[in-house]
Amino acid sequence: MTKNIFLTGERGVGKSTLLRRLLADYRLSSAGFRTLPFVGQDGGHGFYLLGSNEPPISTPGPDRIIAIRGLGGRIEKIFTEVFETLGVSLLKRCLKGQPDIIIMDELGFMERVAWNFQRAVMDCLESEVPVRGVIKPLSVPFLNKIRARKDVTIITVTTDNRELLYPELFESGQFLP
Repeated sequence: MTKNIFLTGERGVGKSTLLRRLLADYRLSSAGFRTLPFVGQDGGHGFYLLGSNEPPISTPGPDRIIAIRGLGGRIEKIFTEVFETLGVSLLKRCLKGQPDIIIMDELGFMERVAWNFQRAVMDCLESEVPVRGVIKPLSVPFLNKIRARKDVTIITVTTDNRELLYPELFESGQFLP
C-alpha cells in the first residue's frame, strides 16, 4: 500500500467531496489545509486557505486569501505570501502534532513560486505521517515532482467513477493509513 494518496481529476468532478466523505467515515485525527472558494461582499470572488479542521469562513481576511478571480472566472491575482506564511505554518503543525493523517486539499498551479510552501509539502510527504489530498491534473514542475514520487499513488476521479470509488476505497481499506 502506498503511503501518500492523491485524488485528481477535472474541475467539479467531486475530488474534494470524495476526500471529505472518506475522511469522515474513518474518524482519524487529521491536520493540514483546505482551499475553499469565497464570494466577497463587494462581489469579488476567489479562494482562501484554512486549516483542515477549521470551519469555513464567510468573509476571509487578507491573511487567508490565496487568489482573486477576475471576469470570466480566471485567476487574476495570486497571493503567494499566504502560502509562504499560513500555508507553511499549517503544514509545520502537521509534523509537530503527529496526526493520524495529513490533509492537502488541494495542490495546484497557484503555489508555483511558493518555495517554502513547496518544501513544507515535501517534508510532509517524507514524514512518517501518511498524506491524503487532491492534486490538479496539470503539468507543473511542483506537481510533476509529487506525482513522480514512489511513495505517491494518484487516483483519477471522473463523473463516471466517483460513486464507485467511495466503496472501493473505503471497503478495501486502501485509503486507510
